[in-house]
Amino acid sequence: MLKIIPATKDHLSALVNLGRKTFLESHGNSAAPADIQDYLDGHYTRQALSKELEAVHCHYDICFWMDEPVGFSKITFDQPIIVASYLDDIDQYGFKTGNYAKLDRIYILAEHHGKNMAQAMFERQRGAAIKHQQKGIWLYVWVENKRAIAFYEKMGFQKIGKYDFQISEKHSNPNWVMALNL
Repeated sequence: MLKIIPATKDHLSALVNLGRKTFLESHGNSAAPADIQDYLDGHYTRQALSKELEAVHCHYDICFWMDEPVGFSKITFDQPIIVASYLDDIDQYGFKTGNYAKLDRIYILAEHHGKNMAQAMFERQRGAAIKHQQKGIWLYVWVENKRAIAFYEKMGFQKIGKYDFQISEKHSNPNWVMALNL
């Protein structure tokens, strides 16, 4: 039923389609349609995703349900934690130095939410971070994405700061910066 494998260039069409659809499902109402389209056109194209798949420090997984692609995840290794402002003194969290992986995406089609796919994909990416000797994992999550925030908190992440995530030249969304020590 559920199968998660490393994504390759053979999966480009599926990744583009999944990326566009899942981004619209989770962020489609976060900005004007033109701004959302700008983001999709810059990030969810064959060319953009092909570059990411080739990057040495980047790891993609694709998730299948009954042999149909239904989600994907992306983690990038050795990424400094970037925040606009910390909630408290960063030293108290122990996230100041070391190799960190940035969890860029765990996206699943809405019709497949509630099947523990996100947790399975996260565990694979967590394992990849450990294998690559990362000290922890960090991410951005839109402050209005309550479902994702609850999921990451359940996985042990804590809010450590804030960041304005650029959707287009004209629009950014407020995001939490969340992190997890490994």
